[in-house]
Amino acid sequence: MEKTQEDLILDNIDTAKNLVQSISQRLHLKPSTREECEDIAFFQLCECASRYDATKGKFKAYFEKSARFKIWTSLRKEFLSGMSYDNNLKLKIVRQIDLDVSEIESTDDDITEAEIILDVEHILTERQRDVFTYLRQGFDCHRIAAATGISDRAARALVKRIKDKIYIVITS
Repeated sequence: MEKTQEDLILDNIDTAKNLVQSISQRLHLKPSTREECEDIAFFQLCECASRYDATKGKFKAYFEKSARFKIWTSLRKEFLSGMSYDNNLKLKIVRQIDLDVSEIESTDDDITEAEIILDVEHILTERQRDVFTYLRQGFDCHRIAAATGISDRAARALVKRIKDKIYIVITS
């Protein structure tokens, strides 16, 4: 029997709380930041429950990956935007967040990456979509410039604009 959205949410509220508690303890988050993480986790729980497809695997794993990714990217943005942490601690936290995000991205399924690609591609210009295709294939700026016939500087500028748009999609 397939579970309803409400059942999925009710069954996984503790998972969301535990996820936020784990991240909060690991980074020694302020209470206000922890509350923001709880909001993100609950929003992701509702979002995942509404989009869940049982053929893609267990809901808990799908939700945890999606919520961790949203929380980590949100924290990264917050830490980089000048929260009142000293710079060494800020760099340490951002490095840890980057490691955890890359760990999330390299797990067995690529639901989050596919969702991001779908969300991003509709806001990119035609040239940016071409460059984005090369980025997804692992090209660096120099190789992108050679493949598209533009300068290295133009390739770097396009990549930066694409990353900015991806960041907006990820954190929205």
